[in-house]
Amino acid sequence: MFSTSVFMLTGFATWFMADLFWRTGFGGVAIALLVLFVILFAHIATGFCTALIGFFVLNRGGDSCRLVNTVDWSAAKDQPLAGTAIVVPICTRMSAGSSRGCASSTGRSRRPGSWSISTSSS
Repeated sequence: MFSTSVFMLTGFATWFMADLFWRTGFGGVAIALLVLFVILFAHIATGFCTALIGFFVLNRGGDSCRLVNTVDWSAAKDQPLAGTAIVVPICTRMSAGSSRGCASSTGRSRRPGSWSISTSSS
């Protein structure tokens, strides 16, 4: 059903685009544009059909096979959650004089369970 709806939407839109090209002249550039249109519109149609089927599943009451439904939440409340690493690439170029008032960027921060890691050599 999913693939059929994607192909039908893409075919319908391609037919309209090809009709525009047939009326104004169908050359090499028009064929290249039509191929590019099919590829890009298929991506849009896939996203639309995914959202539409997701709406139907949620409207029906949710997915009964979700992985979250297999967890026993009463037993899991006593166990701590796993840590999460947030990696943000930062490139700072500071001279020796401008970093005097800055705290060290490597080591333990004030919040428990969070680390700040620096790859700079200074």
